[in-house]
Amino acid sequence: MFQLNDIVVFRENHKWIGCIGFVNEIKKIKDEKGNDTLRLMIGVPVPMQGTAYIFATPDEVENMQCAFPYPYEIKSKED
Repeated sequence: MFQLNDIVVFRENHKWIGCIGFVNEIKKIKDEKGNDTLRLMIGVPVPMQGTAYIFATPDEVENMQCAFPYPYEIKSKED
């Protein structure tokens, strides 16, 4: 299951394949067969440009369970 700020990677077959992004918004929708599914808004950081937002379905992205959610906190050793 997906949560806000999860780190994901695209695996669909268009120009964003292999990009890493973060889940910015999750909406419940119905697919063409009438089944409940999710629509994810994925934010992809673009160097010196800002953030590109792409809509995807859960079968087009893979949740990187091994990564920390974005934005993560960087703590010093003194904390």
